[in-house]
Amino acid sequence: MNTDNTLLRSYLNEFSKHFPVEWDRYTQEGNYFEIYGWIKRRDDNRDFVLLQLTVSDGKINGGFTTSSAKYSEAICRYMFGAETEHNQCIKVSEL
Repeated sequence: MNTDNTLLRSYLNEFSKHFPVEWDRYTQEGNYFEIYGWIKRRDDNRDFVLLQLTVSDGKINGGFTTSSAKYSEAICRYMFGAETEHNQCIKVSEL
C-alpha cells in the first residue's frame, strides 16, 4: 500500500469517528481522490457524502458535498473550521 493510500485510510477512519459514514467507492486521478459514502437516516433512507481530496506532501486538502441536512454544517466545520461559511445542499426540485 502506498503512502497516499495509508494517509487517506487514516483520514477516513478519523472522519468516521465524528460522522456515521459507511464508505463505499472512490475514484483517483494522480493525487486527487473522490471518495463516496453513505449516512443512514432514521427513515431508512441514506444521504450521500462525497469527499474531494488532494494528497500532497503528506497533507490532505479538499472539499465535500453531502445531501445530509443533519450533518452538512458539522462536516463543514470539521473540515474547514468554524469561520467557514456553510453552503447547504438543496433538492433539485426546489430550483
